[in-house]
Amino acid sequence: ATILSVEQIGDLTYHGEDAMLNRVTDDERAQILSNLNTAAHDAAEKSTLKTEAEQQVAQRLKEIMNQNGQSLQIEWNDDTTVPSRKP
Repeated sequence: ATILSVEQIGDLTYHGEDAMLNRVTDDERAQILSNLNTAAHDAAEKSTLKTEAEQQVAQRLKEIMNQNGQSLQIEWNDDTTVPSRKP
């Protein structure tokens, strides 16, 4: 399985004022947000999210095929999620 995207939920509001200490530029803010997005993506990759999704997809596909009187065997190939139908 591949995580395609990690998206922020909700709106972010920025309020910037000139300050003598700890001044953050627009470029720095953009870099910080990029780093946060990368960290969120890395955390999602390390989580059990992909494994759980694969298990749910496999279970649901098997249920659908069984309802139609057909059997299904799913093989996950490396990082791709390509179900293969076997007789």
